Amino acid sequence: MTKGQVVPCTKEEVDAILEAASDNDFYYMLFKVAFKTGRRLGEYYGIPEKKVIGTEEYQDKFGNRKIREIKKKTKNLVGGVQVKDIDFEKQVMMTRVLKRRKYVAKEAILDDELVGLIRRYVAKEHLKLDDYLFRKVTYNGIQKAIARYAAKAGIEHVVSFHSARHHVITSLIKQGWSYDQVSKITGHSSVGTIAVYDHAVASDIADKAREAMGKL
Repeated sequence: MTKGQVVPCTKEEVDAILEAASDNDFYYMLFKVAFKTGRRLGEYYGIPEKKVIGTEEYQDKFGNRKIREIKKKTKNLVGGVQVKDIDFEKQVMMTRVLKRRKYVAKEAILDDELVGLIRRYVAKEHLKLDDYLFRKVTYNGIQKAIARYAAKAGIEHVVSFHSARHHVITSLIKQGWSYDQVSKITGHSSVGTIAVYDHAVASDIADKAREAMGKL
């Protein structure tokens, strides 16, 4: 495992994290959605808007002089799932993904369990259509929470919110899903980026492969 590489969560570890988070309706709902849809935290929560504050000159790899914009993050958030972005009948949730400097809407598929869970949370919190579903705490608060619940569940390796995305992708690949199919579920803009998750799938069959090699 190289430095900075995400350690995949097993199904048992995912269940343990969810069990640990069952003491908090918000985190349980969010983690359940994350471990089933595999979207980025920024899609659920929203990301800081960037404002152009100037330009700078630079050289490209061919030595040509070019001008690029200098941007600074603001306190305004772009995207994030609102209650009105959930279609309970069609069982989909609309998220917004930055693609080529523009935000495009993408559907995240929900199952019966997620629809029921979100419905109950919305009703309990008395959320309105324009309310944001996943902004009860701060972005950093969510990142710290999943690490805290993972520790509570007895998981020794590092767990971040991206671990949920990693779990969904590797699980689907193990089930025989193609990169193209996985990208439609997880919202990847390019199927090529999913290839980086193959290491986790390969590591699962390493011992079996070595045993087979000994018989060759």
